[in-house]
Amino acid sequence: MSVELELLRQFRAEDGAVDAASADAARSRVLAHIAAAGQGEHARGRAWRGPRLPRPAVRVRGDFVAVSLAVMVVIAVVSVFLSVGGTRVPEHPAYPVLRSVAPKGLPPLPGQLFCDADLAAPGAIPGLGGPRSGVILVTAATIRGVNESPFSITTRGLAPGEYAAWITQVDGLGSEAVPVPGAKPRLFGVIVPEVGGDGRIAVEGVVPSDISGTYLIRITLQSDSTVTKPGRTTLEGIGPL
Repeated sequence: MSVELELLRQFRAEDGAVDAASADAARSRVLAHIAAAGQGEHARGRAWRGPRLPRPAVRVRGDFVAVSLAVMVVIAVVSVFLSVGGTRVPEHPAYPVLRSVAPKGLPPLPGQLFCDADLAAPGAIPGLGGPRSGVILVTAATIRGVNESPFSITTRGLAPGEYAAWITQVDGLGSEAVPVPGAKPRLFGVIVPEVGGDGRIAVEGVVPSDISGTYLIRITLQSDSTVTKPGRTTLEGIGPL
C-alpha cells in the first residue's frame, strides 16, 4: 500500500474517531507528503531532461552582406576581363600586314615563276650581294580554281626596326624604268614582327588582284607605327607583279 493511501486511511480513521484537531493534523500530513512528492518528481524531471542550453542567435549584419556582394561583383568583373584579355588587338588593323617567319626559311612557291627581282641598297647594283640585299619572287598559280600570283620577299643585313613594303607602278625595266605619270606609292604591307638582330625578313602572300604591271618595290624603315608614307628606303628593286 502506498504512503498516500495509508495516510488517507489514517485521515479517515482519525476523522471519524477523534476530534477535529486530529483530523486537521492528518489532513496536513497528507498535503505535506503530496507537496514533497511533487517537488521530487519535478526535480527528477529536470535532471532527466538535462540543462537547457541557449540557442545560438544567428545574425546577418547588413554591412557584411554589402561587402560580400561587392567582392562577388569584383570577382565576376575580373573573370570577364581575364577571359577577354587573352585576345590581342591585331598589329596595324587598318593596314595590310606581311608576317615574317625569319630566320626560318619559306617553302617553295606554287606555280610557274615569272618574277625573280633582286633588291639592293639605293645606288647599289642589284644582284651583286653586299651586306644588305634581298629578293622578291612571284609565280603564277591556280589556287582553288582561281588564278593567283603568290609572292615571297626575303632580305638580310637590315638594321633592327619596323619595316614596310611599298610599290610604285613604273614603265620599263632596270635603269630605263620611269614612274607611271600620277602613280603614287602604295603600301604593300607592314612587316610584323619588327626585324630583330638577325636582320632578316621572310614573308609570303598573294598579290592583290587589282595590281598588274611592273613596279618599283621598296623596303623602307618606318620611324613610327603610323604608315602614312614611305620611310627611309633600305632596299629596292623592279619587277613585274
